[in-house]
Amino acid sequence: MSNSILVGYATQYESTMEVAQAIAETLRAVRDRHPEARMFFGMSSVYPAYPDRAQGILSSQFVSGLHWEHLIVFLSVAFMIAIVGLFIFRQIQRYRMGIPLNIPKILFFIALIPLYAYINYSAAVLTAPLIAFSAFVTIYHDVQYHGIIWFYSQNRYHKPGTDKKKYGLATVISSNFFIYMLCGIAMAALMRFFGCTFEIHPGCGPLVMTSDSIVFGNITGQELLYSVIIGIPLHHYFVDQYIWRPSKDKTLTEDLKLDK
Repeated sequence: MSNSILVGYATQYESTMEVAQAIAETLRAVRDRHPEARMFFGMSSVYPAYPDRAQGILSSQFVSGLHWEHLIVFLSVAFMIAIVGLFIFRQIQRYRMGIPLNIPKILFFIALIPLYAYINYSAAVLTAPLIAFSAFVTIYHDVQYHGIIWFYSQNRYHKPGTDKKKYGLATVISSNFFIYMLCGIAMAALMRFFGCTFEIHPGCGPLVMTSDSIVFGNITGQELLYSVIIGIPLHHYFVDQYIWRPSKDKTLTEDLKLDK
């Protein structure tokens, strides 16, 4: 088998592994044990207790006493372990084939997977509000995204010979790091003010009780605004899969310095 075929196979397999890792991460939605999430889906707020382990976890008494939710948790753990094992096996295979290892990706996964495992399975996380769960799983990406956007902006809007008027407000926001961060803080403060005013964000007194206003049917103003707030990141996720494609955009490859 030629080296080109081996490299092509490795690239395809690596992409498959990344997809599988994403699928494994999404299992948290299936087996979420958080009281708020459980009540939202019409489940009891208390996660079912495990049966007595005195006879051992492999005993018929223990197995027969398991709730279906316990089985989902077990399957999600098994699936995650299997994916991690396959990824490690793949890295060993790449090394033996003489294919360079992607060290930044490996270090990223080493930091990410234990973090997600702790967030998804630790009892301590269940004591935090559900809104904090969103911050737990996205904070690393938020910091990462700011770095990517800042790096991209400097290379796209401020390289020598660039007509800055062509990009409008983007050149002003990215003119220096202080202005960039100030705009980010201002946007966050604006969204927080909006959320507090219309009874969307917890921990602050609303000026408008949107939960008391019926928009149509049984849908309240608060629920309608929830869909708007959730729609913003969903739009972001959808658009991102099209705008960050260096393999199909040579200009993007140059701006991100991926051709170096």
